[in-house]
Amino acid sequence: MAMDISEVYSAEALVAYYTALKNGGDMHYRFIGEKLFPMLKRKGLSLEWIKGSHGAPAELRPAAFDTTAFVRPRVRVGEIRTKIPFFKEAEKFTEEERQELMDTLRLHGDDENYINSLMRRYYREYSDLLAGSDVDVEKMRMSLLAYGKIDVVWTKDGENINQEYNYDTTGQWATNNTHTLTGTSTWTDANKSTSDPVKDICDCIQMHKMNNGVITTRLLMNSVTFSRIAQSESTRKAIKPLGGNILDREVEDYIKDATKSELIIDDAIYKNANSENAKYFPDGKVSLLPAYTLGYTNYGTTPTEYDIINGENDLHSYGMYNEGVCVYTKKTTDPVNIKTIVEMLALPSFEEMDSVFVLNAF
Repeated sequence: MAMDISEVYSAEALVAYYTALKNGGDMHYRFIGEKLFPMLKRKGLSLEWIKGSHGAPAELRPAAFDTTAFVRPRVRVGEIRTKIPFFKEAEKFTEEERQELMDTLRLHGDDENYINSLMRRYYREYSDLLAGSDVDVEKMRMSLLAYGKIDVVWTKDGENINQEYNYDTTGQWATNNTHTLTGTSTWTDANKSTSDPVKDICDCIQMHKMNNGVITTRLLMNSVTFSRIAQSESTRKAIKPLGGNILDREVEDYIKDATKSELIIDDAIYKNANSENAKYFPDGKVSLLPAYTLGYTNYGTTPTEYDIINGENDLHSYGMYNEGVCVYTKKTTDPVNIKTIVEMLALPSFEEMDSVFVLNAF
């Protein structure tokens, strides 16, 4: 009896393959935002969250005996309500590929090693869809840490999507939690002799602490920004006053010692809509982060997931990745294809937005 394709390929198996690939460290990229914004599953299409405050605590008011207690004014918090953006994309076994695969299974169905080797190629290819779901949420998380907003933009093949999610609707965060260098203080090649990057970072750390009551423990930047720190004469003189070659490790140690903060270098890239390499975290920005969780990566209930929950589907197979990304396969009859479809509703919340400070260095 001929082996059916469902015996060697399914949505559940694809999820298991990608999860093992990711957890096993066999991927050439990592998603820094997963720890900063842990996953949270929500029902429906909407997202509501409260912007909190982790500022310094206020002292207790002194009082005389036998007097009425002073009522402390409550710190105002902002409530954010928005619709979660929807993402969906598919790949398919074409009629020709399906015939070739079935012929191979018929001829080599008894050779388990051969079949496993063949199917790993397909699983690796289709796992790119699942990787794409991780790319989308990482882009959004890094955009929040760099700009305080998210733009979901897609312009290709006649499809135009442009959705903006502004988490700083009053402009208060831009006023209190960002600092932009100007003139000869910017970290450019032309300003190597006049810029003082590490002092700028230390000044921002103090500014953030005094203005917002937040202790910085982590510094997020990419290697281009790091190189500007390393090239500055102020940095080089501080490390080796008499001159000489300076290693990146020495610069890292100097920054850590001066700022008392962990250094996070994010050089991960992804393919954008035009198949061009793009950076998750932009050049010229340093994000000052506290020690605690900044928000959550929220996943809503997708249309297909809703049907699955209610037992209303005609799917070939289905599975859930990360509890929020719905993966399913569906067979079509004209043409005879098997589609692998990945869909998700995802949007980060930023409860601790006021605990993040951004230095715009160049």
